[in-house]
Amino acid sequence: MKYWIFIIIILLSVQILLADTAAQILQNSYTLEAKKDYKKAIELMKILEKSDTNDEFYTVRLGWLYYASYDYQKSFEYYQKSNDLSSSIEAKEGMLNSLLALRRWNDTILYGSQFLKEFPRNSIFIVKIGYAYYMKRDYSNAVLYYKEYCNYYKWDFNGQTYLLRSYYLAGDLQSAKQVYLKFKKYMPQSTIINEFAEKLK
Repeated sequence: MKYWIFIIIILLSVQILLADTAAQILQNSYTLEAKKDYKKAIELMKILEKSDTNDEFYTVRLGWLYYASYDYQKSFEYYQKSNDLSSSIEAKEGMLNSLLALRRWNDTILYGSQFLKEFPRNSIFIVKIGYAYYMKRDYSNAVLYYKEYCNYYKWDFNGQTYLLRSYYLAGDLQSAKQVYLKFKKYMPQSTIINEFAEKLK
C-alpha cells in the first residue's frame, strides 16, 4: 500500500513539474515575441506543440507567430489546424488574414462565406470578404459587403472609405457622393475629401 502511495506522489510531482516547465516556456515565448524575436518564440512553442499536438491554443499561437514573421502559408496551416481541433472565431480570422496576405482572394471569399454560415452577420468575416472582392476589382460585390459592414459600424471611416471607393469604381456615383458628404461633415480632415473633390462635384 505504501509503495503505491509513493508512486502516486512521484507521478503527481512529475505532472506539477511538467506543468511549471510548460508555463515557463510559454512565458518565455511571450517575452521573445515582445522583443520581436519571432523565430525563437516559434522554436519554444514547437517544444510545447510536441508535448501536446492537439492543444488548440498552442496551435493558434503558432499561427499568430508565423503570421507575425511573414510566413503566411505556415500561419494559414496552423490556424486551420487549430480551427479543425476546435472551431473558433480567432482561428477563422487568422485563416482569412493569412489568405489575404497571400493574395488568395478567391479562397478568402470561399472560406469567409463558409464561416458566415456558422457565424452569421459576423462583421470580421464580412469586411474581409469585402476587401477580397475589392482587391479582385469586383466592386459591385465589394459594395454589398462593405455596405453591410457599415450598417453595423456606421462610424468606422476606414470601412466607409472602402465603401465610397467601391461605389465610385462600380459606377454608382450618387451613392458614392452620399458617403463623400458624410466625410465632409464628420471627417473634414480626411485625405479622401481631396481625393474625390473633383470626381464627385
